[in-house]
Amino acid sequence: MISIAAKDLCLSFGVDEVFGGVSFALNEGDRAGLVGANGAGKTSLLKIIAKKLAQSSGRVDIASGRRADYLSQLSDYTSQKTVWEDAISIYEDVFRIERRMRSLEEKMAQAPDDSVFSEYEKATASFEQAGGYAAERNVRSVLAGLGITQDMHKRPVDTLSGGQRARVALARIIISAPDILLLDEPTNHLDLDAIRWLENYLSSYRGTVIVVSHDRYFLDKVCSQMLELSMGTMTVYQGNYTSYLEKREEIYRQRLREYQLNQKLIKREQAIILRYRSWSKDWSYKAAKSREKRLEKIERVDKPRTEQTIAFRFDIAQTSGNDVLRCENLGMKFGEKRIFKDISLHIEKGEKIALTGPNGIGKTTLLRIFAGQLKATEGAFLPGVGVKMGYYDQHQQNLSEDKTVMDEIWDAYPRLQPQQVRDTLALFLFRGDDIEKPVSVLSGGERSRLSLLKLMLSKANLLLLDEPTNHLDIDSRQVLEDAIADFPGTVLFVSHDRYFINMTATRVLDMDENGIYSYEGNWDDYQYHLSLRRGDEEPAAAGKTERSQRFKQEREQQQRLQAEREKIAGVEREIERHENRVAEIARLFEDPARLSPQQLEELGREHRDIEKELARLLEEWTEMMS
Repeated sequence: MISIAAKDLCLSFGVDEVFGGVSFALNEGDRAGLVGANGAGKTSLLKIIAKKLAQSSGRVDIASGRRADYLSQLSDYTSQKTVWEDAISIYEDVFRIERRMRSLEEKMAQAPDDSVFSEYEKATASFEQAGGYAAERNVRSVLAGLGITQDMHKRPVDTLSGGQRARVALARIIISAPDILLLDEPTNHLDLDAIRWLENYLSSYRGTVIVVSHDRYFLDKVCSQMLELSMGTMTVYQGNYTSYLEKREEIYRQRLREYQLNQKLIKREQAIILRYRSWSKDWSYKAAKSREKRLEKIERVDKPRTEQTIAFRFDIAQTSGNDVLRCENLGMKFGEKRIFKDISLHIEKGEKIALTGPNGIGKTTLLRIFAGQLKATEGAFLPGVGVKMGYYDQHQQNLSEDKTVMDEIWDAYPRLQPQQVRDTLALFLFRGDDIEKPVSVLSGGERSRLSLLKLMLSKANLLLLDEPTNHLDIDSRQVLEDAIADFPGTVLFVSHDRYFINMTATRVLDMDENGIYSYEGNWDDYQYHLSLRRGDEEPAAAGKTERSQRFKQEREQQQRLQAEREKIAGVEREIERHENRVAEIARLFEDPARLSPQQLEELGREHRDIEKELARLLEEWTEMMS
């Protein structure tokens, strides 16, 4: 049964259209991920479905009797109640039924009556159907699953931090169990354990879900289809996030291939027409007219477009030694508060290492010590020979609020020419008037891009990255993944983005209160090792085999494409050779007095044979390009 149906939705602010012609339908039980570049209108679409924002045109229909609830990514939820009181109040209607049941029980005890007994049976059935018997157990389960600890239950909601209040808001929606869940970045403010709990909950959720998230691992685990908002329109893909990526790339390649074939056909026809006209012969003039009619009938294919995204790669100014960094028994305290102790590790050149662990365990502090921003209170660390460090601060404290975007880069790298600065900024999508914006007015995504640009220009050979994917849209995260994969230096990074870790890490360091533990491989490999340690009956799948298989398939595909390209190139060389000979014969015909009748006859015969061969080669080329 269809639970949500959108038809020709359009949203505009003045003359600026955010999106238009958006149509889709979701059935009960569908779990859809809503993706698109920052500013594509994802949050606005959720608000339209939730009736919190009016569309400019079109309509959204929600099935009769179905209730939708919306979680904003900028939740400012607050309450003077305690966390427990606030969460359990979701069952207020159920408890009202329970109070009625107690009242009816008293009446039946005093004077049994069939009508009272009948009402009691109905109340009991309603109470049970509404989950009244499991209410407290359900509330405790949801609060614990989302990382809301017992010691928080008695605290008033309005005394909590913003992240804690956001978790309470999410818990309230889950406890209320609406028919339709509209979730905007629900994994923000959740640690990995809470994210995994939410994944499991949503995977078995009986209602309909639309979720906006930059957590691609989360989208892979939860979603059964993807809704992509791109350049003002929507495309629906069946399957999870990985399936969506493959299908999107396949569709783009097909459209690009069709466009390139179309362009080659047009240019080929135009070249043939020009050649025929250059000969100034009756037969060549007629052939040119025929080709022109053929050209007019060729339907023009539009070039496929993609969203603009950043384009860059990290490079190094010098190569480091093989031993990049060592530390022994490193510890850190702030006053009497212990952050971590007994951290010992060895990093070698070329490694891409993910540093994981619970929130507050000291991952950022460790990076800042390595970057020279803090001094450890215990132990020591030693950078290797030739190591030049570059640090990415997730809070972008290395940016000057009072500078413009242009000056932020130019002041840091004064040897660059003005045009070099503009060209480099353009790679990170700062163009036109954007380069004169003050840093203070930049969005989170823009500040992240500017910090990445400064890091790229540093040409450091050891990159220390603290949550580098925060505020980046999905396409920008993929570009960053490619840049790190191709980076000839060494990387140590902190990230909660499991997909990012999976695509980039060659080793995972797991940090806890007792020290640090090393696991070879990516996130999936790390989970596999953990499941073996726990003695799970069905260990998690390791990632290396998966990656090796994917790389093998990619190599085989590249080899097939290379063979096709070489075959096409061979045919094109033959076409060019024949065309050169035709042009040479045409020049000989320009002065027939120099040729004997026999030579003229032989050249004419050769010309006709070449034209036939050219036609055959053109057909073969067209077939190969289709």
